Amino acid sequence: MNFTLLIVTYNRLELLKECIKSALEQTYSLKHIVILNNNSNDGTTDYLCEIGSQHKHIIISNEVNNLGGAGGFQRGMEIASTLNSDWIILIDDDAMLSKNFVKDIFLASEQNPSIQALCGSVWTNGIIDVTHRRRLSGKIGLRFTDVQASEYENEEFNVDLSSFCGLCITTQLVKKIGLPLAEYFIWNDDAEYSLRVLKESMILCIPKAALNHKTKNSSITVIENELNWKHYYGLRNAINMVKRHGNFIDILYKYFELTISILYYCNYYIRNHNNSISSTNIYILAYALKDGALNHLGKNSKFSPK
Repeated sequence: MNFTLLIVTYNRLELLKECIKSALEQTYSLKHIVILNNNSNDGTTDYLCEIGSQHKHIIISNEVNNLGGAGGFQRGMEIASTLNSDWIILIDDDAMLSKNFVKDIFLASEQNPSIQALCGSVWTNGIIDVTHRRRLSGKIGLRFTDVQASEYENEEFNVDLSSFCGLCITTQLVKKIGLPLAEYFIWNDDAEYSLRVLKESMILCIPKAALNHKTKNSSITVIENELNWKHYYGLRNAINMVKRHGNFIDILYKYFELTISILYYCNYYIRNHNNSISSTNIYILAYALKDGALNHLGKNSKFSPK
């Protein structure tokens, strides 16, 4: 059984170097390492040219545009699915695989031959980041809740959502359910993809297959925090995801949820004399609701990385 690792990278050269190092040091060797370079301008392209010449199993795709995380995973999986590997492992450039990550996934796949999707545990600053492995909760709205940290003491457990930070999926399943949605650009592409996976296979988490995610936690909570450009995509795409996989009641619930958030900030804005955080959040929420309702996907020039 063999594995291809897909790394999507953008302007994080030092992290990418560490990420590739962790991939090359696996105790169970990878058949291929595919690196999707999202038009980086920090020296990544030159570095990849050098390392690609040193390791023939490393395949580089330097894109002429930034496809976003979603587009990067779509293009990268398209390449990886042609390499005759049994499994494809998905990570960003800030995920450092433990040395036995691939080995632990391999052993789990042998013990669970009917499972076509596996994932490991995600650690940040020495603590399990539970936001990456989630389950559907409630009966409406396609809402997810985090798997509690205590469950990671088990040898394995099932999840309904795995982020692309350590999701492992058979090439056979990729060819059956298709590729991630590039038009999401960033955020919730993994949630939508997980719902497609669930129609064909359980997603089994193997906690001892660990990776170190060198990032800060991000949330799309809309009541307490100031939102940024990424939240627009997360909220807009959540609406589209519910429209794709939910029913009429699920869709109404999602519209209602965002509308209540907008009204909350309108009230807060009035009571706090034109509070700037509230006005920013209203702007992002309103655009997310409008574009999600109208199926206006893709990259939005109003909401882009600075």
